[in-house]
Amino acid sequence: MSSDLQQAKAEAAARRWLWARVVPCLLSALLLLFLAAPLLQLILGAVGILAEQPGLSLLRDGELFSALFLSLSCASVATLCALLLGYPLAYLLARDLMPQELLVRSLLSLPLMLPHPVAGIALLLLLAPQGLLGAFLSSQGLSFIDSAFGIILAMLFVSVPYVVRMIEASILSIDPRLELLARNLGARPMRLFAQVLWPGSRRGVLSACVLGFARALSEFGAVVVLAYFPKTAPVLIWDRFVSGGLEQVLPATLLLLLVSFLLFFLWSLAERRPRSHD
Repeated sequence: MSSDLQQAKAEAAARRWLWARVVPCLLSALLLLFLAAPLLQLILGAVGILAEQPGLSLLRDGELFSALFLSLSCASVATLCALLLGYPLAYLLARDLMPQELLVRSLLSLPLMLPHPVAGIALLLLLAPQGLLGAFLSSQGLSFIDSAFGIILAMLFVSVPYVVRMIEASILSIDPRLELLARNLGARPMRLFAQVLWPGSRRGVLSACVLGFARALSEFGAVVVLAYFPKTAPVLIWDRFVSGGLEQVLPATLLLLLVSFLLFFLWSLAERRPRSHD
């Protein structure tokens, strides 16, 4: 009798574990389908338009390639600025060395919560010729309105919180005792960074840069307010959608989708860890 009871308990436990696997798999499949279906529809629509209109070629779309190059170059500069300016802030936050840390974290989180057109309007008010900083810049012959510099600033504003937070997480994974030991052995700040901080945080920095770059590359709201011209790829795609509809914009969106996929594929290769074999 006891063996039958034990077998029944084992079968009940097996059923519970089966459901514990089936339910997450079903929910995951639903989420992946939700993400994949629009992208698949976009690809099929773009390929269909290109097949129906042989004269329409992405390779001859000079305006699109110029906008894409502008987006890639500005996003690269914005990501580099976010890294150079954000790493020191991330270190101070990770090591509890930042005065008024709560206020700083709140300020750092604001770009994540602001509607991006609002971020663009705030930057426009600051950098316009009549703005607080814009007046000085204008007197020096500098302008960030409708220029590549304005695009970079808009991209930097919306992407730097992601970069700082991910770098902070990577620094938190480094044992502070290693830094203390290096200091006690007489390591100077640059040597401490090169031999302790950078080796321990470089994977996190790479992830932060890729995520920040992707966020900057995709930015539309803040860029279109601050610098409608020259047109980045998202601005150009929106402009074509408004003026010509889906048929005019789908091939361009396909190119941008392929570029984004390629970037994240290369990142995944760089992030891939070798599996340990027992």
